[in-house]
Amino acid sequence: MALSLGGLLAAYLIGAIPVGMLVARLAGGVDIRSHGSGNIGATNVLRTLGPIAGVITLLGDVVKGYAAAWVAGTLGGAPAWVGAGAVAAVVGNCWPVFLRFRGGKGMATALGAFLVAAPWAVAPASRSGCRARDQARRLAHRAIMATRRPGRPRPA
Repeated sequence: MALSLGGLLAAYLIGAIPVGMLVARLAGGVDIRSHGSGNIGATNVLRTLGPIAGVITLLGDVVKGYAAAWVAGTLGGAPAWVGAGAVAAVVGNCWPVFLRFRGGKGMATALGAFLVAAPWAVAPASRSGCRARDQARRLAHRAIMATRRPGRPRPA
């Protein structure tokens, strides 16, 4: 049991590694939290420092989630510990002890953990997520257009 709980602690600490912050410091010498959206995730790094730094951040977060879930599952010895480790990794990413509990959103870390827990389900889930995102964008656009008063020019 102690080994299993140690695996969860390790998963949290692995998840708490601020990959975006480290990449931003190495690539541009900046504190990514004071640029763009203020988030430490791959999207903000991409917008602030460019595609290479953004992709490195994305891959680092995915690997971090994979490693955390794998460590928890290996030390726990049962499939349930993989899931618990995945949750611990995402919690570590969102509320990292190293950044005073202000982290990222956890999407890439969750993807990496998901690759350990259910690798066969990643592609269908990703496709569904992309569809939901696209529909939400269309819905937001329609809502904006529905509130437009007739006779007034469309906003540019």
